Amino acid sequence: MAIFVKGIFGPITGRLGGKIYSWSEEHGQQVKDRKPIDKWAFENDPKYKNRRENCKDVGRAAGAVKLLKDALGELLWLRKDQDMHRAMMRTMMEVIRTDKSNEKGSRKPDYGYLEYFEGFDFNEKASFDRDLKEKIQASIDRESGLLQIDSPAFLPKAPRAADFFRIVSAGLAIDFENKKYETNVKHSEWMPVLQPCPPVLLSNRITPKSRLTIFLVAGIEFRDRGLPIPDHGKFNVLTIKKVDQYG
Repeated sequence: MAIFVKGIFGPITGRLGGKIYSWSEEHGQQVKDRKPIDKWAFENDPKYKNRRENCKDVGRAAGAVKLLKDALGELLWLRKDQDMHRAMMRTMMEVIRTDKSNEKGSRKPDYGYLEYFEGFDFNEKASFDRDLKEKIQASIDRESGLLQIDSPAFLPKAPRAADFFRIVSAGLAIDFENKKYETNVKHSEWMPVLQPCPPVLLSNRITPKSRLTIFLVAGIEFRDRGLPIPDHGKFNVLTIKKVDQYG
């Protein structure tokens, strides 16, 4: 089975069947046998120590990404793009690498800099206008558990098929280590896309004095006569506006 092969009109690189193809200006085209790694050797041989540690960190990052996606639930389903998971994994690995409390292979998101997710767009092809993104205010009051999205008046850039839109917000409190989360979602009223949207204030509430990492998310959802528009995931917006990490 081909894993990745590039060639046809040029040098071949990648893996195909039991062969590894590589090319360099110095050595030209090279083909090597792909030897499977013995399971016992991988788990015990010191030369695979770095690879074992990388696998553990990647696995932990994948679990954290799944938990974040589960916490967002249907909101995420309405806005995801094909590259979303890859972008989330890339950001989560950056978070894990900032964990200075644990050794490589045992690093955890809760001990890393989760603020790296602040400003993350779940749909890179449909993000907030830069001016609007800067004007939308996000606040988190950990003591009271009150989270707010304050949007100014604006005229949305809507897809041709849309006739209504609404603003959404979600407050998340996530415990990555114990795989638990709390979610609170709010929506504005549906508004016509051809009229300026008035100022909107959405308030989300989570458990007061939470010791978990808090995410505040904002987005825009478009509809056509109350129904999702074709390829609606390409146009809907969802962004992590603010992250407040405990401690």
